[in-house]
Amino acid sequence: MIRSRIIGLGSYVPDRVVTNEEIPYVGQDLLRKPERQTDTDHAWIVERTGIEQRRYAPAGVSCSDLAVLASQRAIADAGLTAKDIDCVILGTLSPDIHFPGTAVFVQEKLGMGHFPACYDLRQQCSAFIYGLQMADALVRAGVHRHVLIIGSEVHSHALDFSTRGRDVMVLFGDAAGACVVGAHETNDPRAGVLYTKAHADGAGAWALHMKVFDISQTPIIHYDARDRDVNQIKYPQMDGRKVFVTAVKRVSEVSLNALAETLSFTLVHRTTGRIYGLDLGADHHNPTCTFVGEKHKHRWSDAWKDKEAYVPDDITSDIHDVREVWRQFCKEAGLDHRGALEDPPETTLASAGL
Repeated sequence: MIRSRIIGLGSYVPDRVVTNEEIPYVGQDLLRKPERQTDTDHAWIVERTGIEQRRYAPAGVSCSDLAVLASQRAIADAGLTAKDIDCVILGTLSPDIHFPGTAVFVQEKLGMGHFPACYDLRQQCSAFIYGLQMADALVRAGVHRHVLIIGSEVHSHALDFSTRGRDVMVLFGDAAGACVVGAHETNDPRAGVLYTKAHADGAGAWALHMKVFDISQTPIIHYDARDRDVNQIKYPQMDGRKVFVTAVKRVSEVSLNALAETLSFTLVHRTTGRIYGLDLGADHHNPTCTFVGEKHKHRWSDAWKDKEAYVPDDITSDIHDVREVWRQFCKEAGLDHRGALEDPPETTLASAGL
């Protein structure tokens, strides 16, 4: 039978690192100003988020540009070429333009002249899980053999660099991650991707949103985008507490549904270091997995000594760390990192809005 498995990983982050010390001085043009632009500091940010730095792409760099660089690495890691990809699935909340979808720009930039199918997913933080579920279904059904999944964001170009926008602005940066899901002929029902489940709660849609325009209005952009008295609509808006509470509750629920006694490794996507409400350790038939604190305070070598789970800040855009962690895990367990041996460790990935 045909099973799907992840056969290649890649990522890309821009060169510019913006620390918590610098971010109060960053202006709307992303340049450092001599005077403070935002009433915040390192202590305020770390206390609320656990974040110490982020990456920013320069002006002129788009979502598809980052996606291409991550995709090239993922395809090479899979031992394939762009012509081997049958389908492209891209998740983003910062597309190049309103339409067409950004995946078609990635397809063109990668030189995919064989015209593979392209999908854009607007599921933001959960897009990778949605994309993996789609890729798994498409591969198992025999529709596609090699599916490229990408998560790419250029958040910095659309953030409000002021005290008004600081609750959202300090959280996000720019990066891209990609993986290739490939078909695998096997008689093992537990090979490859074992389980995926996606949910959405439309009642919380306005808890984290960026409106920019209103299609019910004429013109659809009915405000002066440069006038700070009326332009808040073009920036992300967040009810932080509601998103936080929902993320802790729902990620715990869906992760427990996915857990099995043979599970040996857990990766949880989270935007901030505040999500400590997750408890998927020994009390839940998963004795080898407990959660550590912020990634920057816990290197993998320290976590592995205690057989703790690794919690990356972002499954896709931090995928270099995830890949190295996975390979270290397999090395310690005496397994091939592609899961080609008889008893590969089984892994849960979980994602929510914060």
